[in-house]
Amino acid sequence: MGDRDVRADGGSGSRFRFEIAGVSPRTLPVRSLARYLELLSTALGDPEGLALVSIGEGDERQESRIREDPAAGRRTDSQDGEGADLCFRIAGASPRTLPVRSLARYLELVSAVLGDPEGLALVSIGEGSLSLGLATLDDGATGGRDRSGGELPVGTASPISARALPDLERQLASDRFVSAELCASGGRRLLRVSSGEGVAEIGPIRQPGFVQGVPIVVGGQGEIVPVHLRSSGRIHRCEAERDLARRIAAHLFDTPVRVHGEGSWLRNSRGKWEMSSFRIRSFEELDDTPLDVVTARLQSIDAEWKHSPDPLGDLMRFRTGED
Repeated sequence: MGDRDVRADGGSGSRFRFEIAGVSPRTLPVRSLARYLELLSTALGDPEGLALVSIGEGDERQESRIREDPAAGRRTDSQDGEGADLCFRIAGASPRTLPVRSLARYLELVSAVLGDPEGLALVSIGEGSLSLGLATLDDGATGGRDRSGGELPVGTASPISARALPDLERQLASDRFVSAELCASGGRRLLRVSSGEGVAEIGPIRQPGFVQGVPIVVGGQGEIVPVHLRSSGRIHRCEAERDLARRIAAHLFDTPVRVHGEGSWLRNSRGKWEMSSFRIRSFEELDDTPLDVVTARLQSIDAEWKHSPDPLGDLMRFRTGED
């Protein structure tokens, strides 16, 4: 810890105040705060009833309170969300009913969804429902916030990290929360994540359709054999009769094909439709000629409009019926 002092004070056995000397919420990265919360919970014996209900600014202090204490009064923080660039809310959750370890996990997941930015701090916790205010870190040397950038350089201007979303969805489902959302300071929603709780599964539903990709697996035992197609990193697991599969095998690892047939679809508990099977009835070879080559061929085709001094004007007159 160096020259920093850490102190945890217990009140009447049901209230605690945790302070790190010389540290402000606006200078402590979200992931570091999450780690401190985990360590604090471990030091106190990992009590299920420990919840973080406020975070101090300046001379105030971070506080954790045992939620079962019937004598503990609720405090409404009028400063909640003030100065925050982003707000993360979990529907149906409350600071007083979410254990410290779970809160720490959500802070890590939100940070991951935003690309693990170093300059993200937790500056407020809302009362009544769980609402976490996130902002850019203060400049440690001056203690002042640089607001010249206008917006937090993550989330609002950079793409959300889609790879981290499934972990957040699973955590929400594990805690039996329906959804969560991430909003900008003006209230504009940037992201909504659903756990799938309360979403009914539908299917299987069979319907005709097509999929396409490069064959990467063809063959097997029986009259109906697997045929797997790869397209943009996705694998379509299909099946076909042996004779048809043999003809598709001529394009193995080489030429993209479009297969037509009948698919079986399911809507999972997360509300997403997934193809569970697909029986191929026919296929066609796709032209994999590069786009620039195709464009050059089209441009080389002679046409009367190419010799017009005003082709766009001719097109507009044709559309409007003008002479």
